[in-house]
Parts: sequence; C-alpha cells; structure tokens
Amino acid sequence: MRSKQNLILTPEDAASGTRIVQMLHGPNDPFWHRRIASLFAKVGIGTRRLERRTDQNLWLALLTQGSFNLSPNKKVASGQMGKVLRNGNLKVMFGRVNIVERSDDTLRVTFYLDIGSPGILRSWARSGKPIESWRPTEQVIQA
Repeated sequence: MRSKQNLILTPEDAASGTRIVQMLHGPNDPFWHRRIASLFAKVGIGTRRLERRTDQNLWLALLTQGSFNLSPNKKVASGQMGKVLRNGNLKVMFGRVNIVERSDDTLRVTFYLDIGSPGILRSWARSGKPIESWRPTEQVIQA
C-alpha cells in the first residue's frame, strides 16, 4: 500500500516560484484549460469550449461525446465525467460535476475546481486541422 505524501513545491529561484503561482491562479494562462481538455481527449471526448468564470470556481464545458461510452442516466453520466477529471489528478468533489444539457453528441457540463485563470478556451477543426483560441475573461464581452 502506498502512503500519502504531500507534494512540497520548492522553487529553485524566484522566477520558478512566480511561475508556480501563475500556473495555479495567474492571469492570462490557459495551462489548466488545456490540461482539462487533454484529459477529456484521452478518453474520447472532444472539447469545443471550456470556460472558467471569474466570480467563483465554476467551470463550464461544451463537449462532444465522441467515442466515450457515456451512460444515458444523467446522474451516472455526471459521475463518469467526474471520474475522468479525478483520474487526471484534479480534485473535483463527488457530486460537484453536473451535466446541464445533453443532446445527440453534445454535452454541457459544469464543475467546481479551484485552479486556473478565468478565461475561455475554444477548439474547433478547419480542413481537418485543430485550431485553438484563448481569451482571458477580462476581454470577454458579457451579453
């Protein structure tokens, strides 16, 4: 059995320490957006839009189901989405992942996670090539 050990981050210099803080909560950094999108991609779920709101730790995701076998039961499917995130070592609490809307192969999912900078990551394909767009929330016009 493995013992739980706390990971202690010891930066080698001041610049590394600044980068660690920026990676976790810094402005204009899409690191966690890309990390979450890659977790979904590994299990066969495409990410079309991934947004972290500024006012709270709420994330909104517009996903394409792809090859992932998602349960038709909304509660079970929410648990499956939470498990995908937890398997990627993200600390999402049980019951805090919700499938808001589901139609054909499109999913709208919300979850609470206290990492990342507020902003929107959009992904799409043009002529078979993946394209990505990142905007910090300050530049997003609320309609």
